[in-house]
Amino acid sequence: MSDEHGGFEGVRENVDGNPILKLVGYAKPYRLRLVAGIITSFLTRFARLVPPIIVAAAIDRVIRQSGEPGLLTQAGLLPPGEIATEAARIAFLQRLVAIAAIAYLIRSVTRFTSRYLLQSSAQKIQRDLRNDTYDHLQRLSMDFFANHQTGGMMSILNSDINRLESFLNTEFRQIIRVVATVGGIAFILYTYSPRLALVALAPVPIIGLASFLFLSYIEPRYRSIRQTVARLNTRLENNLSGAPVIKAFDRYAFERERVVDQSQQYHDEKVAALRIRRAFFAGLRLLTGVVFVAILYIAGMDFITSPENEAILSAGGFAAFFLYIRRLYSPMRRVGKSANKYQLAKSSAERVFGLLGQEPTVADPGDPYRPASIDGRVEFDDVTFSYGEEAPVVRDVSLDVPDGATIGLAGATGAGKSTLLKLIPRFHDVDSGAVRVDSVDVREYGLQSLREDIAVVEQQPYLFSGTVAENVAYGSR
Repeated sequence: MSDEHGGFEGVRENVDGNPILKLVGYAKPYRLRLVAGIITSFLTRFARLVPPIIVAAAIDRVIRQSGEPGLLTQAGLLPPGEIATEAARIAFLQRLVAIAAIAYLIRSVTRFTSRYLLQSSAQKIQRDLRNDTYDHLQRLSMDFFANHQTGGMMSILNSDINRLESFLNTEFRQIIRVVATVGGIAFILYTYSPRLALVALAPVPIIGLASFLFLSYIEPRYRSIRQTVARLNTRLENNLSGAPVIKAFDRYAFERERVVDQSQQYHDEKVAALRIRRAFFAGLRLLTGVVFVAILYIAGMDFITSPENEAILSAGGFAAFFLYIRRLYSPMRRVGKSANKYQLAKSSAERVFGLLGQEPTVADPGDPYRPASIDGRVEFDDVTFSYGEEAPVVRDVSLDVPDGATIGLAGATGAGKSTLLKLIPRFHDVDSGAVRVDSVDVREYGLQSLREDIAVVEQQPYLFSGTVAENVAYGSR
């Protein structure tokens, strides 16, 4: 589908299903690396939950010398009962230090391993996706390039694919963080106090529902932003490429006004989305703050008014509880940001996989003709051709050029001279009639077999980056 603004809105229609699931398909070759990265990432998060338990044990068993068992005692890592002597307290503290050191060692090793495996896998997926997208783009027909702006294509190959890599690299780890941290903390808090744990975890379903609603509300806005920035990129690319024309006709003010209008539209849409996002995050912070204050009051009043050893929480448990609550709400608030990043990634994935789903209008036939060599006789048999819905550029043209002959075509600009040449290598297919090479319709040839024996020099030759010799030898194999 053509898009005069270069926003590639039409290619989204080529995506069947959720484009993020298609992105996951690119991860299959690296599933072993990813599984190892996920496992070590979970271990990292679990190791981070150990220090508050150690703090609680130190307060209750070393400082207060109580007999509170605690999680480490229940796990068999610490001895039960009261610690009466100084030597026993020192030995107990040394064991706590050893457990803490092991936890930090595990955290350091698994953090390095998980980040390396997950981030390197994201880079590999980005590489594969960009290579496939570029290769597919190169194989699309010339009418696609005529109907879509270069700025939009560059936006897909760079900005969109980079955004998908960033999503895999960052947000995937954040999902693991949320699952491991919230799950682990929920279990630990429940062991300390089921009643207070329910209060602390009350925001979890609320945040989940709010994030879902936020996604539904913000989705069309981010899609519009992606389209707007693609149009702006295309406008800038056109103006920079057309600088000589702008200077020749003194159209500085006109082009500046067009850039200003599109830049203002991008600004307005971005600010509106930013306002919604900031309000959403502020609401999450307010909700978690209310819960923190409620737990502080309930646990504090119970600790003050209850008889000794009958409070909901021990002194160490009270400290650990709030250390965990502080860690609990950070990844929970991150859910909203991850939802925001997911929506941006989904919008980019729609464009990337929509482009990959675009089929060329000129393709090899089912059983292509691949001759050993081509002599070079060219025939135009009553050929009519038009670009899209435009009026025919050439109409009812018949021409027979023997192999080895040299001919010249003369005519006014726009008469169709270059178009006739482009029909020979099947840059476009005729509307009616036939173009034949060595008496075989070019539509019966394999494209590669046909084009490797045809040389085309455009009116405005394109020079690739490199030396003159490299450009001269570009077509050699």
